[in-house]
Amino acid sequence: MSQAVIREGQLYTGVLLQQGSICHLCEDESALTDSLLQSPDAIIFYNQSESSLSLIEQLTFENQQDLIEIFQETRGVFGLRAYTQQGKILVPQTLKYFSD
Repeated sequence: MSQAVIREGQLYTGVLLQQGSICHLCEDESALTDSLLQSPDAIIFYNQSESSLSLIEQLTFENQQDLIEIFQETRGVFGLRAYTQQGKILVPQTLKYFSD
């Protein structure tokens, strides 16, 4: 989340690997696609910048893909929204936090 604050208004997309323990930033569609090919169970995250939204809208998934949107409704207050996407259809999901 701290990186999302720093990159507000800029492209901020990437993948979460190994159930969120590893975060890999992707600066373009090619890097994002390559990351997903290497780790098909990765979760895509992105912010609401125009370039991030444009990049996500260009993608089409044959299999289900989990996504997390980092959003800001009030300046300085960030939240998360989770979706599962298949093709161009987004289905909202519930985020659950588990602690060890």
